[in-house]
Amino acid sequence: MSVRAITFVEEWVDERVQPGVFHDEEGPAERIASLREQLLLDADAAGIPRQEIELEYPDLGGDIALALGISPDQNLEGPPRVDTPPLSQRIDVLEMWKQDLETELGEFDAGSVVVKRNAEDVTGRVRQRLELDLTRIQALIDSLKGPPA
Repeated sequence: MSVRAITFVEEWVDERVQPGVFHDEEGPAERIASLREQLLLDADAAGIPRQEIELEYPDLGGDIALALGISPDQNLEGPPRVDTPPLSQRIDVLEMWKQDLETELGEFDAGSVVVKRNAEDVTGRVRQRLELDLTRIQALIDSLKGPPA
């Protein structure tokens, strides 16, 4: 786990990504691509290689989309994707992801991860990231399942 990459991305997104804000000439897909590229350029300028960011955030565009308030299922451009897995399969994947994050959060709480950066304890930010991911996953699961029957 690269705490410096996680810290950089979280701070960058907090400072620069505003939900629903798009320039007149661009739509969601263009905004996501633009923000992703700028983040990677800024990370490189800060001494964090693109590969390190992409290792921690393999779907950086998807993470930025979530920060913009765009659902992963939202059609950003063109016709619906043919390769979209069935709803039950998507829910199963999200449930597994949620369990993995809950396990990671439990290990984190057990003290398995303690990191200091510039005399600043970043464990709180990592924990916040895990909790935010869990919240987002649960919201996606709830939205995919629909209202209770």
